[in-house]
Amino acid sequence: MKISTAQIKEYLKKKGGTAKRIQNLWIEVGTGNPKEIHFRFYWKQSGRRHYRHVASFGATPKPKQVKMADEKYQTMYANLRMGITPLDTEKSEAKAIKWKELEHGYRLTVEQLFEEYFEVKKANREQAGWVADKQRYRNHIHPIIGKVFAEDVRRRDLNKIIQRLVNAEKLTQAHYIARFLRAVWLWAFRYDPEKYPLNPELAASLDAPQISRGERVATKAELTRILQVGSPLSKALLYMGNRRMDTRQMGWDDFDEDDKNWLEIPKEKYKRKEKSHRIYITDTVLGLIAKAQEIAPSNTWCFVGARGNCISQGTQWKQWQEIELEELRPKNEEHSLRMQDVRRTFFSWIEEHYSYEIAGVVSGHVKPGIGRTYGKYEYKKDKIKIMKRWEKYLNSLCS
Repeated sequence: MKISTAQIKEYLKKKGGTAKRIQNLWIEVGTGNPKEIHFRFYWKQSGRRHYRHVASFGATPKPKQVKMADEKYQTMYANLRMGITPLDTEKSEAKAIKWKELEHGYRLTVEQLFEEYFEVKKANREQAGWVADKQRYRNHIHPIIGKVFAEDVRRRDLNKIIQRLVNAEKLTQAHYIARFLRAVWLWAFRYDPEKYPLNPELAASLDAPQISRGERVATKAELTRILQVGSPLSKALLYMGNRRMDTRQMGWDDFDEDDKNWLEIPKEKYKRKEKSHRIYITDTVLGLIAKAQEIAPSNTWCFVGARGNCISQGTQWKQWQEIELEELRPKNEEHSLRMQDVRRTFFSWIEEHYSYEIAGVVSGHVKPGIGRTYGKYEYKKDKIKIMKRWEKYLNSLCS
């Protein structure tokens, strides 16, 4: 396999969303205008498929750039055949840089610490809320300690950030900023204590206010509004009762090859990483996916964003805001319906009509107690029955 100018021009003649796999190279025609072709190297490691961008080209690719892209791919492919993945190469390069920095007495600022934290989390897809955290850093942390060397930060510096928000009566923000600071300091200590000589206890006891979680379930009026005006992704979230990230990151590879009505989230991608989760996909959800594909087709993702990848967290949140649920908020509730409340509604409905145990199984929760070790029954028939009944209930709200 070789990346060439002729190959690029040939693929650009194909329909947007067309994709092909050849020797660990994923070739996909973009859906934008002007049309582009994207080359990504892929491989499987620890039960999960990984991707690394190789290059993207438009209608007039430059020969030098095409040659560089091919050399990059050939190196990755040759390394993989020797058992060396791009992840292994990246770790080796990072380690070499780390030791070079240590030799020269390199000291990390808070700004650099957070930049590296975001890069790692984004690359590993370990944290769904990294975009929101990045905004929190820019608005509240960077102005106060961004240029300070990380190892020189004291507890009073972190408490100053929290107290500033408390004084402005932004208690919810103060609460989440404190949690965020704890997470970063603990990550630095666990990830590479030699490079990040930080004390995790520094952020463990910040003076952060406790807030009410405001947990609630949806009313029939709110469910009806979602079904009437929600995007295909927002509706799918409701019908599936799935986690937000798992729903927007649904891919065609996750579907059962023998039965299109079953989708499996591998344990490597799932929240607790203890077990995979099989979900029964109703015909309504399949219809929503088909509708989304009409808008933006893809051979990789079910719900496609502007750049040909899965819909981003920001776009998912924007689509949810466009439903305008605030005007339907009951007077006794602290906030309008959030996406996480949909999953709670789904769980509570199953619990009411069946049992807590069944609700946990259908929602993909880890079985409690010894059931985690010995309970191997998959509840396949139960899942089908419940998901179809939930589908029928939701459809009845719009009839």
